[in-house]
Amino acid sequence: MAGLKPRPSSQIKASGIESCLAWAECTLVEEVLKEKFFPIIGKVVNMEADERFFDEEGEMDFEKARSLTCTLGPKGLTFTYPADAGKSASYSEMFLGEKDAVSQKP
Repeated sequence: MAGLKPRPSSQIKASGIESCLAWAECTLVEEVLKEKFFPIIGKVVNMEADERFFDEEGEMDFEKARSLTCTLGPKGLTFTYPADAGKSASYSEMFLGEKDAVSQKP
């Protein structure tokens, strides 16, 4: 009904969706039943991205990609298109709060 087209997966049976920016294929590791939520833990077994949306340095071109971001808030879902703020940080900062790798793009 939505007009989405399947994209064959290489490592799992379920298809992806054609025309996405990237595809992650995962296998189930664990399902955790809680009172108000149901976290699902998976293992990424294959990941691909459409190279048309990345520049020569491997950075995403947000203007070209126009990737959609969804945030749940008190008024429901909010959809936005992210933009490159010109800042970057190390992967570990997301988990450890380390500030040593923050940089500005020229």
